[in-house]
Amino acid sequence: MPQLTPADEAIIEENIQRQFTFLDRYLDVVRERKEEEKPSEVYNQWRGGLYARSLRSMQQRGILSGADPDDVIQWHLNPMADHCPDCIPIAAGSPYTLETLPTTPAAGDTQCLTNCQCYLTIQRKRMVA
Repeated sequence: MPQLTPADEAIIEENIQRQFTFLDRYLDVVRERKEEEKPSEVYNQWRGGLYARSLRSMQQRGILSGADPDDVIQWHLNPMADHCPDCIPIAAGSPYTLETLPTTPAAGDTQCLTNCQCYLTIQRKRMVA
């Protein structure tokens, strides 16, 4: 198994901290709903689904961690999906590099949140041994 670099560890830590931020907000909502005696089952199922789907973004970031700075990254719209107003211009802005890529699909940075159906491809600029 390959060893994690300090950069890999920083990305993992960043993602964990980001999830804690979302979790804190979720707990606030759960408390509010409990105080207001609102049913929470459907909301909890929806919110749990968001967390589960956020793993897809981590998978995309993992793929990107093996990219070189000069590799070309394309953001693709899934032709079978409806897309939010954020993803369309991001896809139109392709190609990107690691430095210019604004986010990854399903990271929660677009209006579709972790429901994003977009995907990335990487074109390697040099051969990998």
